[in-house]
Formats: sequence, structure tokens, C-alpha cells
Amino acid sequence: LNKSNKNDVINEMKSMSKIDYNNNFQEAIFYYTDAGISFFFDENNVISEVEIDSKSKKTTTRGL
Repeated sequence: LNKSNKNDVINEMKSMSKIDYNNNFQEAIFYYTDAGISFFFDENNVISEVEIDSKSKKTTTRGL
């Protein structure tokens, strides 16, 4: 959070999702429905919030 930008998200999510936001760079929210994760961006296109829903099959380094 507060470091990664839209390009970082697009590059990282290529391996987890079929959704491609390369052509929708103006969006303030990237919602990867197939991966169950949303990224919210501030006015500088930096991640301000991440939301994970029940579709997500990934875990954090702390097991969440």
C-alpha cells in the first residue's frame, strides 16, 4: 500500500487473472473478479486500499 502503482498491479496480476486493465488505465478501481481482489487507487495512481473477497484463493504471508 501507498507504494505500488497501477503498472505494478497489472504486471503482478497477469499470473493470477485473465482480466487486463492495460486499456482501462483511467479506472480508479481494478476489480479482478476471477481472483477475488480489488485495488483502489489514489489521485496519483498509487494503491490506497486492497479488498479481498471470498473468491480469493491466495493467502498472505501471515496465512490470512
